[in-house]
Amino acid sequence: MTSEGNVADTGILQEIYQLRREGVTDDKCEALKIILEEAKRMGDTAKQVRIYRTQKACGCKHSQHSGGKKKR
Repeated sequence: MTSEGNVADTGILQEIYQLRREGVTDDKCEALKIILEEAKRMGDTAKQVRIYRTQKACGCKHSQHSGGKKKR
């Protein structure tokens, strides 16, 4: 069972898959950055939170309490 902070949002995952299908990027972390930048431009803070959670679940963002260390 995953903790609440490690849950990927299926809507965000669908956006990642769409970017990959369109050939924008093959890297999921890069796709998440692109989606996050757009959410910030639009001022969509709820979507930003969903993206942060998805980044963490996908291993693209470290926990703020880990001291910048990635899980191996």
